[in-house]
Amino acid sequence: GVIMAKAAVKNDDEKTTKKRAKKAEAKEAESVEAQQEEQTEIVSEANDVKAEGSKKENGTNGKSKKDKEAESIHAKYERIKKGDLHLKDLQDLDASELHKIAKKEAIEDYLGLSKQELIFKILKQRIQQNGLMYGEGVLEVLPDGFGFLRSPNYNYLSSPDDVYVSPSQIRRFGLRSGNIVSGQIRPPKDSEKYFALLRVEAINYQEPDMLSDKVVFRDLVPLHAEDRLILETVSDELSMRIIDLITPIGMGQRALIVAPPRTGKTVLLQKIANAI
Repeated sequence: GVIMAKAAVKNDDEKTTKKRAKKAEAKEAESVEAQQEEQTEIVSEANDVKAEGSKKENGTNGKSKKDKEAESIHAKYERIKKGDLHLKDLQDLDASELHKIAKKEAIEDYLGLSKQELIFKILKQRIQQNGLMYGEGVLEVLPDGFGFLRSPNYNYLSSPDDVYVSPSQIRRFGLRSGNIVSGQIRPPKDSEKYFALLRVEAINYQEPDMLSDKVVFRDLVPLHAEDRLILETVSDELSMRIIDLITPIGMGQRALIVAPPRTGKTVLLQKIANAI
């Protein structure tokens, strides 16, 4: 009887222990679920905050892009008013801003001048006061050996504010037509007509010495077309089949279509484009 009583007590203790273990596991599971829910809420809140921040940032970026051009023009105008001379900045300003600068510089009869002549007058007036200014443009080397820095604002045509580049500078730096040259310039002397380049500061927005590492375009190794383009698409399209048979073309290849008027050159180009 004593043994049976001890066994019964032992069984009760084991049941109690199991119940306690189950309760502990249930509490632990509930705490884990609560922690997961809290983490989910924290992550969702963080995502909401991040989304709001990105919206604000996008709104700010959109606003800055919208006002970027106006702000850049205003910054250039303020810099020129302070005396920091750059020919390209003047060329980027409109006529009204140039008139304000001309009025401040006490230039006479500036209202009747063209934009090119007005820039020329402003530069000449400023250089007499400061003695130094900067210019930039695309070089055009003439057959006589000298060249000029042309401006894209005038479609790279001749203008009064072009900058003269001497033959010695062209030979020294190996300058070629098409190079973007920046540097210090001086006003024309009594017998001269154009501004002159005194010192080359940069070529193609890089150090002048780096131009010697560039290979001349005509000396580059050509890459011929290797992958052929099959233009024939359907059996009814005879024009593309004829091109494939007589004048096949490949990727990267150029072609010239020569034919009398009203013979379908444009239609043939459309068919080639559709086939590709």
